[in-house]
Amino acid sequence: MECNQLPVHALCHRFHEKDCDMTSSITTKIAAALCVMLALSSCGNTIRGMGKDAANTVDATQNAGNRVGNAAAK
Repeated sequence: MECNQLPVHALCHRFHEKDCDMTSSITTKIAAALCVMLALSSCGNTIRGMGKDAANTVDATQNAGNRVGNAAAK
C-alpha cells in the first residue's frame, strides 16, 4: 500500500483541510472586523467635520447679523 492510500493518511488529510478552513475563516473574520473599524472611524471623522461646519455656519450667521445691526445703527 502506498502512503496516500493508508486510512491514517486520509484522516490526517481531513484534519489538515479542517485546520485550513478554520484559518481561512479566522482570516475572513479579522478582515471583516478591520473593515468595520475603518468604516466606523470614517463615520466619526465625517460627524466631527459636520459639527465643525455647523459651528462655522452659526458663527458666520452671527457675524452677518452683527454687521447688519451695525449698518442699521449708523
